Amino acid sequence: MTTTTVSGVDVRALLLVHDALRREYRWMPDLVRAVHADDTSRLLVVAEHVRWVGRLLRHHHEVEQRLLWPALLPRLAGAGRVVRRIEERHTEVLTADVRAGEAVALWCAEGSGRCRDSLADALEAVGEVLVAALALEEAELLPLARRHLTPTEWVRLGEQSVGGLDPRQLPLVMGLLMHQADPEVIRGLLGHAPLRVRRVLPQVAPRARDRYVRHVYGGTDLSL
Repeated sequence: MTTTTVSGVDVRALLLVHDALRREYRWMPDLVRAVHADDTSRLLVVAEHVRWVGRLLRHHHEVEQRLLWPALLPRLAGAGRVVRRIEERHTEVLTADVRAGEAVALWCAEGSGRCRDSLADALEAVGEVLVAALALEEAELLPLARRHLTPTEWVRLGEQSVGGLDPRQLPLVMGLLMHQADPEVIRGLLGHAPLRVRRVLPQVAPRARDRYVRHVYGGTDLSL
């Protein structure tokens, strides 16, 4: 679990997203390789999971590009250099993600062991560039956000990020973020949600996560 000292805006909720993405791209290549070539049902389960995680990755990047970077650039002379470096990393990640998307489509169409292994290799390539991109963000961009954004701006960014998700997926996404998370961070993440959501989501989210992880990975242990 990623931790950081809170000073200024509390960016730890975004670090939970980074942790979840790193975890999935670390696990997915082996998840794909474990599918037998003749197991069509399992192929469909794993392929949909790969696509779903890819959508979350693209949503995360889109929110940063649309909301976080424009908020920082006008007020920080040095932010442009940082953002350009991160944009280059994002391009690398999204290029690798496109290849993974093509590979999963081919695997679904052909179902062969060769296509399965090509997808696993493509996911490893995404994971490699993603880890580097997230590390750069955490080292250079998030400290700027922590110091120079207002709490109101940060809350708005979080609200629009959540608002871009399928509401039916929200308990699952929250459950994945809650794994090993500091309860204080989760309370902050839910702090501006309606009262009913604040009360209910912490109860239903872990159950949604466990059902999904059992369905995809065959167990509920997220420390693999």
